[in-house]
Amino acid sequence: MKLGSALISQIVFFILFIVLFIFTDYRGKDEISVAVNSFFRADPLVSISYLLATKSFTYLLLPGALMFIFSIVLGRFFCGWICPLGTIIDLVTNKIKKTVPIKFLKTS
Repeated sequence: MKLGSALISQIVFFILFIVLFIFTDYRGKDEISVAVNSFFRADPLVSISYLLATKSFTYLLLPGALMFIFSIVLGRFFCGWICPLGTIIDLVTNKIKKTVPIKFLKTS
């Protein structure tokens, strides 16, 4: 497996995802932790719904807005460079033995 810039980016974001996920546990306080807050700030859907609801922009939602803009401009940017599920799929795909080709995925 070639260790390119996309794979390095995926591994870094996967580790970041795992660390943030571990810190999202409930610790008896009714405050949003930094980890949960980071997930919300980077979520493009939260940014879009906030913009539509308030008709204003706050700099706290800049990561989500940037994620949305990069996805519009670069296509599947999030899936190929950041998404933790995409990382797992990329790492596991070559390990799975394919016995029968899936007919509807073949090109005509």
